[in-house]
Amino acid sequence: MALNYVVFDLETTGLVPGVDEIIEIGAVKLLDGEVTGRFQSLVHCAREVTGPVQRLTGISSADLSGQPSLAEVLPRFLEFAGPLPLAAHNAAFDAGFLNAALAGTGLPANYLDTVELARLCFPLAPNFRLSGLAQFLGLDAEGFHRALNDASVTAQLLLRCNNKLRGWDLGLVRQLSLLLGMNPNGLSVLLQEREQELTRAFPNRLIGPGALYLAAQQTGAGLFAKPVQKEKTRLEEPARIAGVLEPQGPLAGNISNYQYRPGQLKMLQGVLNAFETGTHLVVAAGTGTGKTLAYLV
Repeated sequence: MALNYVVFDLETTGLVPGVDEIIEIGAVKLLDGEVTGRFQSLVHCAREVTGPVQRLTGISSADLSGQPSLAEVLPRFLEFAGPLPLAAHNAAFDAGFLNAALAGTGLPANYLDTVELARLCFPLAPNFRLSGLAQFLGLDAEGFHRALNDASVTAQLLLRCNNKLRGWDLGLVRQLSLLLGMNPNGLSVLLQEREQELTRAFPNRLIGPGALYLAAQQTGAGLFAKPVQKEKTRLEEPARIAGVLEPQGPLAGNISNYQYRPGQLKMLQGVLNAFETGTHLVVAAGTGTGKTLAYLV
């Protein structure tokens, strides 16, 4: 499951493509999962580098004096990238600046966003900023908010995510690939590639029931026949379950300073109803509602 990508990062004078300017481009080339090249260049710009940007990046207007223009640097970067797909952390931001700089010629829409990939592979990470993920996963980082440093850390993150995907069950990868394939992007392309790899390796590894069920949807007979639909199990005494959170319920009787929350009870009743009717439920509830306990009960 080797990776072939150019992982890149930009530093800019601000947040608005077409208004603010690129001041640095950094990139790392991955071929067969190995770093085979690096690209870095400061970029001269007409706009003054403001104090906040200078403090964040360490790049000043003086540093950019005498540097090549974007018209000179961009062709060199595109030559470095060649035909390889692009990846970046929070890729829409960087792609927006590149698309603005390319004046309408545009980038392929299937660039990979490692924020989306990390959310899929490491959902328990405390946050999905590059610095937070680097600390959470123990990635090597020599500082942040310099283009080549950030591109190097992002390349490590991409490799770590790819290793995580290698251990996933084929059925899970196929389900995700089908769902994301409805709106193709770089993540859906990566998952499709992993699905193909896992399918080719199928004789040498277990296959989960999810994949068999997907096969049943296509064949509907024999070993892959669709499972018999069972009657939905109804919960016994839903009123008693809801009563756990009532002002006179068992929690109130056993927990000092117990606080009855009508919103919490309403949410619990919604969950009960979803279980009983076999329907999906989406709940929006603010901090302090008591969502965890409502789900748990």
